[in-house]
Amino acid sequence: MNSSTTAAPVDQTNRIGIPWQTIFWTLVPLAISSMSQPGGRISGLPSRYRTYLRCSPVLCAADTLSIFTNLTTLCFYQKYSFTEAVAITLQARLNNDLQEEATEMDVIDEYNEIEGIQSLENMTWLRWLWFILGTLPPAIKFLAMGGILWEQAWGLMFLTSWTINEGLMIFASMNQSFFTISNTGRISWPGYEQARLSPDLTVIRNVLAKVDISLATIALTVHTVILNGALRIVYRTLRSRTIPQAELQIQPDGQQYPTTTSASYVSIISTATVACISLSIAVSRRMRLQITGIVYLLFFTTFIMLFNTSTNTIMFAWQVLNAAAYGDRLRSSIYVYILSTTSMIASMLFTQYLGRRFEALGNSLLITRSERTEDGVKVDVVACFAFVFFLATILTCLLWYGFIYDSSGTSSPSWTGVFG
Repeated sequence: MNSSTTAAPVDQTNRIGIPWQTIFWTLVPLAISSMSQPGGRISGLPSRYRTYLRCSPVLCAADTLSIFTNLTTLCFYQKYSFTEAVAITLQARLNNDLQEEATEMDVIDEYNEIEGIQSLENMTWLRWLWFILGTLPPAIKFLAMGGILWEQAWGLMFLTSWTINEGLMIFASMNQSFFTISNTGRISWPGYEQARLSPDLTVIRNVLAKVDISLATIALTVHTVILNGALRIVYRTLRSRTIPQAELQIQPDGQQYPTTTSASYVSIISTATVACISLSIAVSRRMRLQITGIVYLLFFTTFIMLFNTSTNTIMFAWQVLNAAAYGDRLRSSIYVYILSTTSMIASMLFTQYLGRRFEALGNSLLITRSERTEDGVKVDVVACFAFVFFLATILTCLLWYGFIYDSSGTSSPSWTGVFG
C-alpha cells in the first residue's frame, strides 16, 4: 500500500432519512406474526377475535402484561410451582372452564377451531421458520435504526407478545411428562382436580379474569384515542395546506402549535374514557338494560369528541390569540368524529350484510359463527367490529406515514444493509 494513501473514514451510519415505506413494511410482518399466532385468548378476550385485535400493539403489550400478572400471582401469591402456574395460565387462555359449564367455546368438533396444545405443537416449527426467514431480519434492521423510538416501541410490543406466547407453548410441549393433554386439547396435571375445586384458586382466577378484561379495555381505549388523535392531526395538516399562512395556529410566543399528540394527553383522555365507559356499563347492568354494541360505539366516540372539544376550549382560551385557530382546532375534533363514527358504523353494517349474504366470504373474514339460525348464517357483531377496528388501524397508519411522518433526524446503520 502506498504510504501517501490515506484511508477514508468509514461512515457507519446512513445519514439519509428512513423512508416511511421502510418503517411501515417492517411493522407489517411483525403485526402479521402476532395476528396469525394461535395463542388462545388475548388478555381475557375470546380467541375468535384475536386475529384482528392483535393488530393493536397496545393490546399485545396488555396481553404480555396479563401473562406476567397471572404467572406472578400464581407463583408468589398462591405458591404454585412455575410449571403449575403455566398450566393454569394455559388452561385459562386455551379453554373456557372458569364457569365449569359447556359453552360454544368448549365444543370440539370438526367444525370448530378451538386451539389445543397438540395443534399448536404441530405448527411450531413452521411458525418459527416463517419468523426467522421472513420477520426476524427486517426486525433486527428496524431495531437498529435511529430516530424512530415510537415505531420501535410498537414493533417491540408485537415481538414481545409473540415471543412470550411461543415460549409458553414450547414450555408446555417440553414438559409432557407433567402435562396430560386430551384429544380435545384440554390440559391437566397432577393435582388438577384438587386445584380446580379449590375455593382459593377459583377466587383468584376470577380476579385475574377481571384484571385481564380491564387491561384489554384500557389497551383498546388507548389505541382508539391514539387513532383519533392521529386522524385529527392528519386533518389539520391537510387543511393547513389550503389556508393562508396567517390563519395557521399561532401560540403567543410566535411558534406554530405542534402537530403531535402528547403522552399526557393520551393518558388523561384514556383514563376519563375508561372511567366513563365503566360507569355506563355498571349503570346498565344495575338497571338491567340491554344495550347493543353500536350504541356503545356511539357513546364511546361521542365522549372522545366532547372531551376533545372541551380541552381544546380550555387550551386555546389560555394559549391562542386568534379565533380562526381555535375554530380550526375545534372543527378537527367534530369533523373527525362525524367522519370516523359514520364510517365505522357504515362499515360494520356493510360487513354484517356481506357475512349474511355471502356465507363463504363471511367465513373467510372470520365474522360468522359455526351455528346457524332460522334465517341462515349467524353473524358475530363483535367480530365485525374487530374487523372494522383492524381496517381503521391500517388506514390511519397509511394516512399518518403518508402525510405526517418526517424522516429528518432518522438514520440507519450501514451494517443493516446485509438484511436488504
